[in-house]
Amino acid sequence: MTSIVELIKQFDFTTDLAPQLEGWDERNRSNQLIAIDSSDITAVMGAGSEHIQISFDSLESLQDQKGQLAGVKALLVMLCGGPETSLLQVEQLHRAINDAVGVDSDANLILGAEIDSESQGTISGVIIGAR
Repeated sequence: MTSIVELIKQFDFTTDLAPQLEGWDERNRSNQLIAIDSSDITAVMGAGSEHIQISFDSLESLQDQKGQLAGVKALLVMLCGGPETSLLQVEQLHRAINDAVGVDSDANLILGAEIDSESQGTISGVIIGAR
């Protein structure tokens, strides 16, 4: 099975994603809530020629970077939270992403999620987008 990092590198993505995605493949296979596969990555990376990447470890850090999401055509959002992660936390992240992209946007948003027992009370993630 091809790793997520290897698939993304096929699109000449210049930002080094390895630190943010380190271990995602292994964790995603065993603790996945919503799986991401090669067709998801191809759909996002093929949606535009300009690619962006945001990594965050809290809603506040996402808020600081959400200006980068304006005008995207497709987003791949990979979330990681602990077993105690609430739907309210996920909804707050979803709302922040939607606000940044634009409510009337036709952007394709693909979500992947996993549970990590070491993530205590936080949700972290990586967003990859294409314009």
